[in-house]
Amino acid sequence: MKNNLDWLKENVYNGSMTYKSKYFNCDDICEVCYVTRYNKKCEGNCFNCDFCHIKDCIFYLLENHEDAIELFQWEYDSLYYFEKRDISFEADEWAKAMKKQGYFEGVKDTSMKIYEILEKCRIKEAKAK
Repeated sequence: MKNNLDWLKENVYNGSMTYKSKYFNCDDICEVCYVTRYNKKCEGNCFNCDFCHIKDCIFYLLENHEDAIELFQWEYDSLYYFEKRDISFEADEWAKAMKKQGYFEGVKDTSMKIYEILEKCRIKEAKAK
């Protein structure tokens, strides 16, 4: 099953996204991109704008996309109850040992602080056996 990011990449790269796309309102996406890049409201000068084409908007959003950290509920709970959440994941011996055993697969950047992982994660469903 494809997720939204895969769908966007496929449709942007093969050129099927146009200004009149039924899925996107280009003006809204342009405004979001402009404000996030320049931290000010769009001036309406579309011809000189970095985001005058829907592809430019989508590429900008994709390059700034961060995948969510997926944790099982027990992984989240075990990190949540750590007394020292301001240390990095790799600095905790228990967390590092569990990662070596194959747990915490969703944690790619082990230099992140535990509280950052908790803020950016989402709970994934355990597979039924």
